Amino acid sequence: MNRILVYKRTHTDDPDQKGRFGCCDCMGRIRAWRFDAVIGVGGKRPCLGSESIAERITWVGIGRSEKRAPDKRGPILTFSRFFLCNDGGPMFKDFANSLYRRLFNTSARYVLNMSDDELMEAHNILTQATAGSLFPTSTQHESTRSTNRCR
Repeated sequence: MNRILVYKRTHTDDPDQKGRFGCCDCMGRIRAWRFDAVIGVGGKRPCLGSESIAERITWVGIGRSEKRAPDKRGPILTFSRFFLCNDGGPMFKDFANSLYRRLFNTSARYVLNMSDDELMEAHNILTQATAGSLFPTSTQHESTRSTNRCR
């Protein structure tokens, strides 16, 4: 899996609890680009009411499917593995120092083309999310649609 989108979020409503990325049209056309997984990270200054997601890994989606959404700027994406923890997620810098520097020390809103080090960090996040060690109490949607809630 070499196409992983890592992006900064400003609020918590997209993706929703059902794992639909694009329900509020966030990341617009970028959702139509080709990638296999997504890592959502809270930006430094999220919107009012979402401040607690700042610089945290807030969600992970692996194995995307898309549904056409004519009223949106891009498709609605769902994932075979989806983990959402919003403000209960770990600090991004603790898991991905190279990616952190790229996203937060520049004006980048997202990263898709990664260096070897960045790709290794992104793979590590996906592996830990899948193993349950990244978000041990997340809302989790898999093909079986099991659900655990953040505390």
